[in-house]
Amino acid sequence: MYDTNKILDTLRLDDEGFYLKPFHIDRTVEALFAIIGQPTHYGQHAISKKIRYIYDEIEKILLQKKTSPLARVRIVLNPSDLSYEISHDPISLTDAPIKLQLASELKNPLYSTSGKGLHNYKWEDRSFWENLTKQKDEHADDVLACNTKDHVTETTRFNIFFYDPKSDQVLTPPLETGCINGVFRRYVFHCGEIQLPQKGLKKLAEHVVHRNELPNYDLYVANSVRGVLPARLV
Repeated sequence: MYDTNKILDTLRLDDEGFYLKPFHIDRTVEALFAIIGQPTHYGQHAISKKIRYIYDEIEKILLQKKTSPLARVRIVLNPSDLSYEISHDPISLTDAPIKLQLASELKNPLYSTSGKGLHNYKWEDRSFWENLTKQKDEHADDVLACNTKDHVTETTRFNIFFYDPKSDQVLTPPLETGCINGVFRRYVFHCGEIQLPQKGLKKLAEHVVHRNELPNYDLYVANSVRGVLPARLV
């Protein structure tokens, strides 16, 4: 499906512009090259420059017409001609902790694809996640997915992070589990640490977590729109 699908990016816009914009641009460029293949060095430079220009232009236009303190912006990019569509709406506050339902406990569980590949990026086709969301109970805010090996991957909206009280560090699934390489995930690995609510800065590492190991950790979710939020299983 990826060869005809469009790249999806969701960003937070505040008074300063797009939060973590360079990381958003880098991921979109990577997703684009993953579809079209690696062009020549000159082609890579030209395409990367074009993507930066698109993000700068969208940011400039939205800042001029901005009516709310924080906005969620969706950019859908067509890989074939770099045309794009945008939409935006105010960001509503999310109650914490985020209540997660484990996908493997649904009546009709769906399993994400393991291994590295195009599924490590975000696409306009969100049917897998939409089907998971439709199955969640009313008391759950989001669904925590697993791959076919029962390794925890991510939620429908967030990357997942595990605080290990024994080592006093934070773990998150490696890309080999099939999780999306989210923008906030990229950012915290660039920093080498993550700020947890009530716990402060913690070192960060990749680690495969089986669903049966979840009780060993304090759960957190994060993305570039909401930041880091505590979570719990329901």
